[in-house]
Amino acid sequence: MPVRQNKGETPPLSPDHADLDPYERCNAFFAKKVEHSPENHRAAKRAALHRDGYCCVATNVIDSDYKRTIPREVIDAHVQAGFGIDSTKLAHIFPPFAARGLETEPEGRSETDYSSAVCATVKSFAHIVIPAELSGTQFHRLSNILTLSCGMWALFNELEVWFEEVPDMPNSYYVCESQRGYLWGIRNRLITFTPRDGLEVPDPRYLKLHAVVCRVALMSGVSKYLNSYEREHEQRGTLALSGASADFLTARLNKVLVEG
Repeated sequence: MPVRQNKGETPPLSPDHADLDPYERCNAFFAKKVEHSPENHRAAKRAALHRDGYCCVATNVIDSDYKRTIPREVIDAHVQAGFGIDSTKLAHIFPPFAARGLETEPEGRSETDYSSAVCATVKSFAHIVIPAELSGTQFHRLSNILTLSCGMWALFNELEVWFEEVPDMPNSYYVCESQRGYLWGIRNRLITFTPRDGLEVPDPRYLKLHAVVCRVALMSGVSKYLNSYEREHEQRGTLALSGASADFLTARLNKVLVEG
């Protein structure tokens, strides 16, 4: 699946300041300039946090590192409004392996075959040209990332939670779940992304394809297969590199798009 990701660890907040205490390290991280075109994980997380109001976009819990840098009364007001505090992670809608192999492997190599097949399928259904939009460090672009709490990050990557676009409401989405209980306690499931300080919001095409793939996984039971596959191939994190999975993905995408 082009938008399903393996369970990797998030890089540390700022290894450049490992000698500082937690409060100093957080202040150093957030004091750096927010980049509109981040090229690494830390810069991307800093930019996404700033755009997303330093909160998980799904649960509105405030980032626990950012909490160290703001006045206590601001935190208290946030908690009194019914929201908590939690660690957050940077979520990529398209993971880096989606375009892997397109530039470095010759034709006929399995990894190139897989990436080319996935890219062709994605371009056909979602009009997303992965090599042009998301190759190299471009997968860190703000249109491909969002801030999620640790729990939501895992559910989003495992295709259990997604964002359904709201008609006639730009950049607005309903947070959806594959099973009742995942979103327990979330009172408002309607979210709207705002281009704060000119920072790009998540691309509707990317979120729409992620939503479609989640529905494909839900209707086909493919997520169970992927969980089993991942246990056997933990480092790979994808379906068959031969490209054989592309036909399956195409058929399922077509079924979901036709049936709505």
